[in-house]
Amino acid sequence: AIIAAVAGIVALAALIIAFMIFYWISGFRKGRRHKKDITHLSEHIVQELKENGQLLDSISSSNSSSNNDNSHKNLFVQTEELSNSALKAAISSPLFLNVPPKVQYIMLKLDMAIDRYNRVLGRATELSESVILNKVDEQTAHKVLRGYDAKIVDYRQETIDLSNQLRGLMEAKKETTKGGIGGIFKAKPKTAKK
Repeated sequence: AIIAAVAGIVALAALIIAFMIFYWISGFRKGRRHKKDITHLSEHIVQELKENGQLLDSISSSNSSSNNDNSHKNLFVQTEELSNSALKAAISSPLFLNVPPKVQYIMLKLDMAIDRYNRVLGRATELSESVILNKVDEQTAHKVLRGYDAKIVDYRQETIDLSNQLRGLMEAKKETTKGGIGGIFKAKPKTAKK
């Protein structure tokens, strides 16, 4: 009976130790997967900012060359909207709460600026297509679209400025973060309670 009790205790201890090892390995894997997800999210945001920047720069350069050729040409020639899907994913992520408040503010402002830019661009494109389809004279079309041109230029500049600020903060945080993993989404250190 004593041998059976000792064997039962040893078996129970072995199960407890096996559970603890399994739990530790599972936590380790989860931590590695979390770091991988954080790195991918940061990379996607940086890539999205670069692509949007290239698109806006190409539009700005094409506008400056077209303005020299024809001063009556409307400024918007772009029909491709800017992407903010990585920003929206980051904002809706629970990791967003770990981001410094200044970066949170810029990310939210940039998301709203991109939405405004896309909305005005879409409306201007619809009006432009309507003008073409309805064969409205060029002067009337130019008057209708002039207000949209100014808004598009303002929103474009706001988007470029906020993108540059966010990219700068992300690169600065990546350089100051140990190993560069996680960047702005690095978990905040927990302070010990006194």
